[in-house]
Amino acid sequence: MGELFRAFRDGLAGRADPPPQPEHLSPKGCTACGLIFSSAGAYDCHIEPTPGRGGRCMPPSRWEGSLLTERDGVWCLSGFER
Repeated sequence: MGELFRAFRDGLAGRADPPPQPEHLSPKGCTACGLIFSSAGAYDCHIEPTPGRGGRCMPPSRWEGSLLTERDGVWCLSGFER
């Protein structure tokens, strides 16, 4: 119980470490086109599957608005950019 109280006290005082962010929600950059995406899901939206080669980057004109929205230089899934 003492550990829980210390964690609560440190959180209120602003001394607690931020909770770890799951890998699939961490920002991800594309090495091919150089764009930054807010999550693995947003990154996957910009990949066009190609038979035998895995995939290639689609141009932003194909996914901008309907799938992804740019906020401060980071591409987010539309509706989740807040």
